[in-house]
Amino acid sequence: HKIYGASKTSEEFITKSKVALDPKFQYLSLKRQYEAGNKKSEFLSVLLKSAIQNQDKQFIEKLATEYYSTQKDLLTKENIMMLAVTTRKSSDPGFAVFKNNSDKADLTIGKGKSAAIIRTILFDEIALAFIRPGGTKTYYGGGMIGYSGTLNEVVDWKGLKIKLDSLYPELSEEIMIFAKIGYFEMAKNWAEYSSAVSELLAKYNNRISTDDLNQYAGLILWNSDEDKKLMCLNKYSNLLYKSGDKDGALKLVEGAIELTSGKEKHFVELLEKMKKGEKTW
Repeated sequence: HKIYGASKTSEEFITKSKVALDPKFQYLSLKRQYEAGNKKSEFLSVLLKSAIQNQDKQFIEKLATEYYSTQKDLLTKENIMMLAVTTRKSSDPGFAVFKNNSDKADLTIGKGKSAAIIRTILFDEIALAFIRPGGTKTYYGGGMIGYSGTLNEVVDWKGLKIKLDSLYPELSEEIMIFAKIGYFEMAKNWAEYSSAVSELLAKYNNRISTDDLNQYAGLILWNSDEDKKLMCLNKYSNLLYKSGDKDGALKLVEGAIELTSGKEKHFVELLEKMKKGEKTW
C-alpha cells in the first residue's frame, strides 16, 4: 500500500491511511477493474479520487475527462472538489466552471480559490511566454512547481495586455497584475513585488484566498527591512482578520509585537481588538 504526498495534520494522515488500507480504494485493483471495462460513473469517481491520491498524473488527465463527461452537473460539492485538483488548462472542464461560477464553487473550496485557479492557468498559458520565452512549467509533487526558460529582462507588458484584452477582456487587468507579481518574484525585485501585490489586493481583495494572502505576506516579510515588515504586518493582519482568518491575523500581530519587543502600542491594541472580535478598520 502506498500513500503519496505530505499530510498537514494527523487527521489527514489517518484518513489517507484508511483509504490506502481499504480494499475498495487499493489503486492497482481499481485500475485492473477499469482496464477490464468498468466505466460506471460511480466507479470512475472512486478511481479518480484514488488516482489523485496516488499522483498518477497522466492517467488523471485521461480519467478526469472520461468521468466528467458522465456528469450532468459539475457543480456538485464532490465534483467541485475533484475539479479543483484536476483543472490545469483552459481546455479542462473545470476552467469554465471556476471562471463562470466562482461564488458557488468557493462555497466548497474556499474564498478566492476559484479565481486563483483561473489566474494560475492564464499565467501559465499566456503570460509565461512573455516572461520566460520558451519556458515551461513542471510539477514536482507536494505542491512544488518550477519554471524553465530565461527570465526576460524587459517584458513586453503592452503586448501581454493586448493579448489578454483580446482573449479574456473581463479578466485582463487582474491577470496583468498577477503576471507582474509572478515576474517580480522570479526577478527578486521585492519593492515592485510589494507594489503589485498591494494593487491586486486593493482591486481584487474579494478574489484573494487566505492562502495567497499568507504567501504574499510571507515573501514580503522575509525580504523587507524592519520598517516595511511592520507596514506589511499591519496591512496583512487586518486583511486576514477582515476575511475571517482570525487565527492567521493574530499570529501576524503577535509576530509584530515580538519584532518590536512590545514597544509599538498600535500592535498591542490591535491584538486586543482582534481577540475581542472588535472592528479594526
